[in-house]
Amino acid sequence: MPLISGLGLGWVMGQIVPAAAGRLTGGFFNGLLISPNDCIVAFSTSGKTREVLELIELARHLDCGPIIGITSHPESEMRRLSDNVIDMGLIEEPCLLGLTPTASIAVMSAIGDAIALILMERKGFSRHDYGLRHHGGYLGAKAREDNVAGVSKNAHT
Repeated sequence: MPLISGLGLGWVMGQIVPAAAGRLTGGFFNGLLISPNDCIVAFSTSGKTREVLELIELARHLDCGPIIGITSHPESEMRRLSDNVIDMGLIEEPCLLGLTPTASIAVMSAIGDAIALILMERKGFSRHDYGLRHHGGYLGAKAREDNVAGVSKNAHT
């Protein structure tokens, strides 16, 4: 199972990607859930976040599967530790201090959405699957209206 990790914005992506992929992945931070053959997807704009690097090293120790690092810094430790790297490109944060992660969260979000869509496609995740897993509300009702007995086409209005 792909496991998503990060700290700060990376942690946010660890929550968003599994939700977008219909829980096809596990969002986590520490190494307690790592099993052999798990694919680790680690987000860190700097590629230098100590906790994320430690997690990658732990995953290696536990004989996990491939590690995909998502980072923007070309000279980061994450690049060396990862089997594959998705390069976010050099990002300049537009806030006056150059610190508030606004541009980088937009890039991470786009990459996370792409990963979620790829996972959904590769797993053959259907509208029916989505409807079974999504809670109520508009999207849940919309996903269930064609494939769950007893749900009216007007249930989402």
